[in-house]
Amino acid sequence: MAGGGGETVFSDSVEVLRRTPADLVREWAGTRVTYRTEKLGYYGGETVSPLLAEHSGTGETILRYGEPLDPERYRNPVWVEIEGKSDVDARAFMTDLRDRMHHPEVCYHHEWRDGDIVAVDNQALLHGRNAFRGNSSRHLQRIQIL
Repeated sequence: MAGGGGETVFSDSVEVLRRTPADLVREWAGTRVTYRTEKLGYYGGETVSPLLAEHSGTGETILRYGEPLDPERYRNPVWVEIEGKSDVDARAFMTDLRDRMHHPEVCYHHEWRDGDIVAVDNQALLHGRNAFRGNSSRHLQRIQIL
């Protein structure tokens, strides 16, 4: 339903990296991130991942990042730790990264309508979903092309 929320948010991680100063990208290259969430069914637990990776098809450097999800606002919260940084420095790091990922020139919010077909590069684009407002929902079908 238009205006009901649930938009998919896409961030072009390759473009984020192009717009980021080289010294910061070098810092990111050595950064590891720990993600923790409750184990609910098949989903959850803890994983550690480098912040940057190589795109398997293009060889370009890409971001591999999931934003923290506040337990006060989300049913399935995600806690994120940046290895080697104090809580204060990690918050500043994640705020800067969030601002870069959500800059209007690299971020798109797709408001779904019946019949929409969206093709995306699942490695180069980071993606998530905005909250629903009111009595809205969505049903997506995913096809992977390898």
